[in-house]
Amino acid sequence: MPKHANTNPPTIATVCAKLRYVRQLKGWTLADVETKSYGKHKGNVIGSYERGQRTLSVKKLIELARFYDVPVSEFFGIPEQNDKSQALIDLLIERLHAQKG
Repeated sequence: MPKHANTNPPTIATVCAKLRYVRQLKGWTLADVETKSYGKHKGNVIGSYERGQRTLSVKKLIELARFYDVPVSEFFGIPEQNDKSQALIDLLIERLHAQKG
């Protein structure tokens, strides 16, 4: 098994938590998601997905991954060595530096 392989399979709770994490990493509120998607993704619905109170279909997860500009694998804890994953890491580091400054 590769070193980076996730030994714990993802659960619904971890996928939902990752959905919230990715949104928050972008610095977006639920209202921001609704605004930035021109109403396609309703804030209350996204919040329900994040809390695990609403079933998230594969189709919807793919749409949200595209909207958030991250690979779908990001929600399953599977690291990808690509520019988008690195961009998320860079964004997080940038936000941490901004909070300190």
